Amino acid sequence: MADIDRDDVLLMQQILSTETATRSAVELAALRSEAVKTVRDRLDRLAAGDEPLITTIEADKPVSQDVPKQYYAVTSRGVDVLKEIGMYDQIGILYDMYEAADEPVTPEGWAAMDVIRRARPSAVDAFE
Repeated sequence: MADIDRDDVLLMQQILSTETATRSAVELAALRSEAVKTVRDRLDRLAAGDEPLITTIEADKPVSQDVPKQYYAVTSRGVDVLKEIGMYDQIGILYDMYEAADEPVTPEGWAAMDVIRRARPSAVDAFE
């Protein structure tokens, strides 16, 4: 089994809790109240090795310089690990929670997040 901790599990669940099953490091940092560099370091560690749990996907059409070109997806091995440790089924709860979240206090910041969300490439086909 992969050497992962609780924060790794939550990170993978947060990535999978979208319609596209992808998120940018900026989105993940906002969700986790962490620095983008901290999130990227964790993502890079999970993407390393013979059986990576995370992979990167480039956006088809970058919208602007302010919108990330690189997004992260959980690999099939990452999904298997979540299932093996009994942490896959909770993803639906996270999805519902994020969808039902109240409007944020800073609309300008969230308008930018909406642009980022629309630019996300999809990793859903990889699991079907």
